[in-house]
Amino acid sequence: MRIVAIDPGLSGAIALLDTDAGASVWDMPTMDRGIGTKKRVNMASLCFIVSHCFADEGLVEEVSARPNQGVTSMFNFGESFGIAMTSISAANVRLNLVKPQVWKKHFNLRSNKEDSRHLAIELFPDLSEQLERKKDNGRAEALLMALWFKHSREACAK
Repeated sequence: MRIVAIDPGLSGAIALLDTDAGASVWDMPTMDRGIGTKKRVNMASLCFIVSHCFADEGLVEEVSARPNQGVTSMFNFGESFGIAMTSISAANVRLNLVKPQVWKKHFNLRSNKEDSRHLAIELFPDLSEQLERKKDNGRAEALLMALWFKHSREACAK
């Protein structure tokens, strides 16, 4: 089974978990918004990455508004979430959503992204160089979401 998982947002990432061949990760592709230094998710690049994963299942973290975030920030984050869902649907891959609380509970994680990164390094040692920086937490969380999906499907099959 090939699972593509997306941690949405500008600092998010894409992970491909192939149960036969290992895993790969990519940073979320971004582009200039055209105004100052603002960025947005590059939809064409994300669709290209997802379509070339040839995944059987797609997974996007189901994010929601957070307290004390500005209206513009939340609008932009929602745009990224929509682009992530669209990229999976455009690749003709079944879309699944998971709340962060659900997959994190499976791994006994809280909201500390560093804990997610350390766990991903432990579970995916072949990718440790791609997870070594603090800012690689999006990669780590996308990998862990894909692994959660694999575990949840295996539990359902039993």
